[in-house]
Amino acid sequence: MTKNFSWISVIGHGYHMKATVKEVTITRDREMKRIPLESVDHLLIVGMHNVHTSVIVQLLRQGKHISFFDNDAKPVAYLRPYGYVRDDEVRSIQRKTPVHRFALEVCRSAMRARIQFIEEFLQNREGFQFYMGELDLFHRSLEEVKYLVRIEELKRLQRLTSDMYYEVLARTSDPALRFRRRTERPHQDPVNALLSVGYSILYGACYIEVMGAHLDPDIGLFSEGEGSLVEDLIEPFKPRMVDRVVMEMVWEGISAADFECSGVRCHLSDTLVNRLSDGLRKSIDRERLHQCVQGMRDSLLQSSEFVISY
Repeated sequence: MTKNFSWISVIGHGYHMKATVKEVTITRDREMKRIPLESVDHLLIVGMHNVHTSVIVQLLRQGKHISFFDNDAKPVAYLRPYGYVRDDEVRSIQRKTPVHRFALEVCRSAMRARIQFIEEFLQNREGFQFYMGELDLFHRSLEEVKYLVRIEELKRLQRLTSDMYYEVLARTSDPALRFRRRTERPHQDPVNALLSVGYSILYGACYIEVMGAHLDPDIGLFSEGEGSLVEDLIEPFKPRMVDRVVMEMVWEGISAADFECSGVRCHLSDTLVNRLSDGLRKSIDRERLHQCVQGMRDSLLQSSEFVISY
């Protein structure tokens, strides 16, 4: 059994950080937060802040880690104490552990989250109708998940239900927006463009948590390549944290003056992007992302059950 491993993140701009041998002090304007050093294993600093050298010295002396990210949550630097190898051990376990049980939970949770979104926000919308048997197909697909033993089978079912889900969402939008389904970049309609902006912000929030847990973000469950683990883990959180915000904007109305679609891509106005950002600040629950990543780390190291609370 491993000891509990915790991390905190400082996100935004303009915070002032100092440290003593016992605590880190984080202040901005008149707000102050004191965090005991013994309760933190990894400090993640995102954006532009004032960091006193005492923070770096005290944390590294006590075996803590510090990571720096830019405003877009892209990693810039990583500091760790001399001779520290636990993060390498965690990643080694991650590479050796079969991913099926993690992929199964991500797939199952993502499907549940989409079904829940459809039933809560779409089913009672005036004028909206499912195609015959459509909702039943979502539920049957969810039942089928537990019988799938190959990653490719899970991936296929997740892709199928995801495509269906976006087509259902599209039927609730104004036809003038030309949103028919989820598309690849560059997008030719404002709804897909808004979804991509939202998913990028959600990705950044989850990436910080993955790095804080010392997991390898490039070892995916379904996906492959850079950030593939993050891409997979955010799937269950997309409906409530991003899709709801975007679709509520769509239902409230998006003016033709707020976007311009050329033959190459759809450009969003600053007003529209700011409107989205305001909604995402309220909807993206960093604590749930933290719990998900912490749960994966604990499951890897302690062989405990992995459950996602989306």
